[in-house]
Amino acid sequence: MLTARDVLNYLYCPRIIFYEKVLRQRQYETYKQIRGEKSHYFFKTQAKRKTCDEWKEFLVRLFEVTVKSSRIGFWTKADLIMKKSADEGRIVQFKPSIPSFGIPFAWKVQVCLEALCAEEMGFGKFSEGYIAPYNGGKPECFELDEGMRKTATETIKKVEKLIKDENFPEGTMYSARCRDCMYRGRMCEGRGW
Repeated sequence: MLTARDVLNYLYCPRIIFYEKVLRQRQYETYKQIRGEKSHYFFKTQAKRKTCDEWKEFLVRLFEVTVKSSRIGFWTKADLIMKKSADEGRIVQFKPSIPSFGIPFAWKVQVCLEALCAEEMGFGKFSEGYIAPYNGGKPECFELDEGMRKTATETIKKVEKLIKDENFPEGTMYSARCRDCMYRGRMCEGRGW
């Protein structure tokens, strides 16, 4: 089964998945990942006590819920599942900040996959997803419509196909992403180097 990390890595650069899953060259943790995990843990403990005004109507809040789907072959931990009724809920993913250009596509796919897994596990229907910044800023909401759901499941299929076929993929089209990649220089020439 694939994880959220696999999907995010694929959307960042497909070659990361090739090196990790096909060639079995594990990524080591960078200082950015370690710093992010520490801030995520710190924020998670505070988020349980604080409540966003827009979320007051959601009576049930479940933190760090493991969700999985054998149908799409995916599992992860949802940061927060909020339930208003038996049929209606929201998925929340906490992030350090929200970029000025809006919610990145990879984050939307991640939340959508979490919603698909939670629906299959019987948590009800999820029509919206939220990205909430650690700094307590206003959470950004987006729709989990059919187009988004289709895109998310297609992404899973692409990752599975890459692993199964073992074909060396094209790298990311953004050369700046190659700068702090652990595979650059060792196994990958990246783009523009």
